[in-house]
Amino acid sequence: MPINQMDKAARAAWVRKALDEADVPSTGRVSRLVEQTGLSRPTLTTIIHGGLPRDLAVACEFSLAFGLDIHEWVVGEERPDQLLEQAITMVRAFEQGR
Repeated sequence: MPINQMDKAARAAWVRKALDEADVPSTGRVSRLVEQTGLSRPTLTTIIHGGLPRDLAVACEFSLAFGLDIHEWVVGEERPDQLLEQAITMVRAFEQGR
């Protein structure tokens, strides 16, 4: 089954939002990411501009460092099991709030 990937512009916006939420300053972002992750500047520049790293280990390392879901990073949508977990969490919170 083919997977629809989000385009580079959408992925760049998604990564930018995720890094904003992780409090990584936008000024000098690549330099700060090099310091934080130890990944190369070209790799991080590719990621920031919406590309995907060629090495899956690098993708895993970056996603773990910033709490990103690799599936969402590539495809642009959450996995159905994540949506179910979120729904269960919301229902439990609602039930406890009564």
